[in-house]
Amino acid sequence: MRSFLNLCGSQPTSRCAFSAGTPAATRAKFAALLRRLRAHAVTVGGRTITYPALFGQVVPPGDVTNWQPAAVQLQQVWTASAPGRGPGPRVPAARQHGAATGSAAVYAGLEQNFAVLCADSANPRDPRDYVAAARQQSARYGGFGRLAAWGEEVCAHWPRDAGRDRYPGPWNRRTAGTVLVIGNTGDPVTAYHNAVAMTHDLARARLLTVRGFGHTEFFNPSTCASDYEFRYLVTGALPPRGTVCLQTVKPFPAR
Repeated sequence: MRSFLNLCGSQPTSRCAFSAGTPAATRAKFAALLRRLRAHAVTVGGRTITYPALFGQVVPPGDVTNWQPAAVQLQQVWTASAPGRGPGPRVPAARQHGAATGSAAVYAGLEQNFAVLCADSANPRDPRDYVAAARQQSARYGGFGRLAAWGEEVCAHWPRDAGRDRYPGPWNRRTAGTVLVIGNTGDPVTAYHNAVAMTHDLARARLLTVRGFGHTEFFNPSTCASDYEFRYLVTGALPPRGTVCLQTVKPFPAR
């Protein structure tokens, strides 16, 4: 979020609608927006935007191609939250990866995410533990921490036998081939330092670094990284140690 606000603030409003002219002013604007929403929700085009809804529905998603639409949404909420303002234009929901599509042949709902998350990680069974976790994480990370803590509360009710196929390790067993690990330096979901740690934990691994933003290189492509990926999948060839690729898709491009 800091990167989003800093980059947004360095752009004109034609590229980032939420820009306040400088990175510092844009960060302050976002902080002011949070204070407004904590005081009262706003209605934008018939849609109610609360403090938690801002984090769950409006703030920039993990795909940098959606950063410009997210900035427009933030600006609309900002305008609607100003004292004395009435309902503003409709704010469309941000597009989320993994959401169900119109095709009846493919269903990619949230249950699939929880099936993996709840089975592969140790989560408390008492819902009250999530209240404490949400308070703790909120103190450290604001609304983002609270959203993350409550996002796993469903695991308290998930079937206990769902984890019977969980593999808890060891992770340092030698594999037939070297594992290619790819990490975005600005990934807000799977942090880059975890990709570094995974490379060290695995017995045979090679890290390919992508200098860029967004969740995974798959959703935020790098032509350089894709070339290495295809070569690895087809021939097993690895990128040289220490390879760093640049992201092809840029935040806030000229429109």
